[in-house]
Amino acid sequence: MLLSEEYYFRFIEPDKTKLNEITFIISLDKVIGDTIYAYANAEELKNLQQLRYSIEILSHTGSLYKVEIRSSLRDLHNWDSYPTYEAYLQMMQQFETNYPEICRLDTFGYSVEGGGFY
Repeated sequence: MLLSEEYYFRFIEPDKTKLNEITFIISLDKVIGDTIYAYANAEELKNLQQLRYSIEILSHTGSLYKVEIRSSLRDLHNWDSYPTYEAYLQMMQQFETNYPEICRLDTFGYSVEGGGFY
């Protein structure tokens, strides 16, 4: 299945009572004054444009950050990266060690390759 491209954009709508209707068409990100910031795929964007809004396409927020994959817990402390599966397991084990009264690591299933899901 091919995923549709997602657009990030803004448009003006001074009437706040229309926000509920708009949320059935697109995904709102935030509203600042009368400016609405939102996400939509191509079909949703077309449906919104049929309501005669003037839309300004913006840089997608996900493209503003360069995210790295890290295998060491030491490298994850800035929260600007994603852990590998092995680093994720180490992080969860560390939570269990540091907070045994509120955290317990448990297996709730296995992959087809025999690895556990935690």
